[in-house]
This record gives sequence, structure tokens and C-alpha cells, in this order.
Amino acid sequence: MQVVTDSGTDIHLTPAEMDELNITVVPLNVTLDGKTYREGIDIEPGDFYDLLDASDNMPTTSQPSAGDFAATYRRLAKSNAEIVSIHMTSGLSGTYNSALAGAKMVPEAKITHFDTKTLSAAAGWQVKAAAKALKSGWAVEKALALAKKIGDASESMYTLNELKYLIYPRGVFQIKVNQRAVPRETIYAISGFVFLYISLLLLTTLIVATGGNDILTSFSTSLVTLGNIGPGFG
Repeated sequence: MQVVTDSGTDIHLTPAEMDELNITVVPLNVTLDGKTYREGIDIEPGDFYDLLDASDNMPTTSQPSAGDFAATYRRLAKSNAEIVSIHMTSGLSGTYNSALAGAKMVPEAKITHFDTKTLSAAAGWQVKAAAKALKSGWAVEKALALAKKIGDASESMYTLNELKYLIYPRGVFQIKVNQRAVPRETIYAISGFVFLYISLLLLTTLIVATGGNDILTSFSTSLVTLGNIGPGFG
């Protein structure tokens, strides 16, 4: 039994583990500066964000084509025609429908499709659970029932480092020094230091104020004190 998924499900397995569980990943595509990359093949997430930081353009993404899926199904069917194809939610991507269309081009394969109704790690858990169950000899229906049970029990919460790309999806926001983009890590480090400094300033102001000093005197004293220890603190 073969298992096919897409890179929208984060399975977090090594190539050896994927081979052991007979999992094949069909990559989604991301285009930046006129060049298209296949996720997990041509580029890794860390490398992509480095390119994004250095670019003046915004990326676009696209689902695998029906032909991409058909090629994968056709190749796998040569060794085993039984395929379970598990994908990121059809509510956010056309990937699932591309997989359905691709299956119609490969009549020699017996393909069962499953919509995880989610994406990222929560979808990856379903893929791994189903693949392990199938590897152990479970029937397809029972393995997918297990995947659905995991999906029903999962709730995903996503957080963002920043909201600017949601507010201005076509905007480009970069800090540059001498025409060179400042690395994201440097910006985060400086922002973290400023936040910590302000937090300590407010905290010490409150502590000094509890000694009977007015708020202005407390703030000035705290500011001078933190300013004097600033080099050592940094």
C-alpha cells in the first residue's frame, strides 16, 4: 500500500522514515522573483524566508497540477496499484481537487482520497497515523477512520510574528542599512532588547514609586539608573 500526500501537510519525517512508511510527498510551488521552487525539493522553509527578506517582491504559491499527481500515481502504480492519497484541507487549497483530477488520468491505479480538513502539523499527524496503520496491515477504511478520529480531536491555532503581510498583502516592508536588507534575526534581537528595556524601566519606576516618591521622580531615577548600567546590561 502506497501513501501520497502534499507538502501542505507537515509530516516531519526523514527520507528514510518516509521510505519505511511508503509515503510520497507531492510538493506545492512557490514563486519569488520570477523563479518557481518546489517545496521541500528546490527550497526549504528557512532558505525561502531568507530570500523573502532580501527580495523587493512578494511571493505567490500554487497547488500541484493534476498532471503532477498523475505522474506520481502512475510511477507508484508500477510497483503497487493500491494508493491512499491524503491531503491538506480542500477548504483552503485546490490541492485535493487536483489529486482527484490526477487520479482520473491513471485508471490502472486504485486510489482512495482523504481530505484531512486541516493543514500543517495537524494534517501531518493524520498522514503518519494512517501510513503506520496501513504498514501494520490495517484495512484502508480502518486506517482512514483513525486519521479522521485524530482530525476530529485536533484543534489548530496559528500565530504570526507580524500582521503586516495580512494587512498589506502586496506591501514590501524591509529595513535596510547601506542598501542591504537587515536580517530578520537581527531585527528580532533588537526589538526584544528594546521591549525588555522598556519593561524593566516601567517595573523599576513602580518599585521606586512604592517608596513614596512621585511618579516623575521615580521615572527619572529609573531612567538614569538603567542608562548608567546600559552598556553592561546590553
